[in-house]
Amino acid sequence: MPGKPVIVIVEDDGVTQHFLAETCKSVACCELAETMADGLAKMHAGVNTLLLDLILPNGQGIGVLNRFRAAWPDVPIVVITGAIEIDKEALLRAGAMEVLYKPAKANDVLNAIIWAVARNQSIQINRPVCKAVAAVKSEIASEKEKIGA
Repeated sequence: MPGKPVIVIVEDDGVTQHFLAETCKSVACCELAETMADGLAKMHAGVNTLLLDLILPNGQGIGVLNRFRAAWPDVPIVVITGAIEIDKEALLRAGAMEVLYKPAKANDVLNAIIWAVARNQSIQINRPVCKAVAAVKSEIASEKEKIGA
């Protein structure tokens, strides 16, 4: 039987980090980090989800998300931030699966994790189909171009 899923929580505020770890500990093993560098170091192939604050001692804003997304493109990321001025749509376009604003409720955190993991699994399962469809569409376009249609 496989072990619990692994969630990396990157949050520099001790109270919020404790809240997130307590919220998630019944469903996952939590690995904690307080800086972007520590968070990147905690990431490994067994990580199922990343809970990520965007205001950290050594990185701020969408750049923090971009660093994690570039290093771990297939891990679902739930952003949890107090920076309400950050554009939620921009975060979603940059690869966040869900965005929560502090203070978040425990139920909202768990629902965001469930949604992020489910959505990520769907993307992973459907990626080969999407590539195959894109290849067929490209072939059709190429054939149309050859016949002048």
